Amino acid sequence: MVERIKKVMEYEGMTSAHFADYMEIGRAVMSHILNGRNKPSLEVITKILSKIDYIDSNWLLTGEGSMLKQTSSNLAGEQIAQPIQRDLFTADKSFENEIVRPNAGDSNLYRRENELKQPQMPIQPIVNQPIEMHRKEDRKITKIIIYYSDNTFETFDPEKIEASKK
Repeated sequence: MVERIKKVMEYEGMTSAHFADYMEIGRAVMSHILNGRNKPSLEVITKILSKIDYIDSNWLLTGEGSMLKQTSSNLAGEQIAQPIQRDLFTADKSFENEIVRPNAGDSNLYRRENELKQPQMPIQPIVNQPIEMHRKEDRKITKIIIYYSDNTFETFDPEKIEASKK
């Protein structure tokens, strides 16, 4: 199934990151599927089949048949159009630089836009204020304790050391 998903991505002309974004699944999930670490879940398969509706579900699940759905009649008797297939080796030059997508009418299909929102808090002017530094009292060492690996220790008291020097 991984190879068939790769074929769909290739047919769509998408990288794995773009494909994951379009399918609205995590990029890491897509990476794990393509690298064979995880198998595609039912959710991933249904998203592929719902977003790219011209893919034959039987082909995606089993590999049987062709990738694209064949033209068929629906219940109302209307013809369901099959996407235009291009052969890479055909000498037809009329489509040479054209990119054809099955849903070409949806121009925002691969586009994401973020709405620009006004800030909720008004911007306030910069105020220059002097910084007041509060000086702390000088700190002095009152005691030093050294612990040794044989569970003994020594205590040093700087005041006693200063008194003995005088």
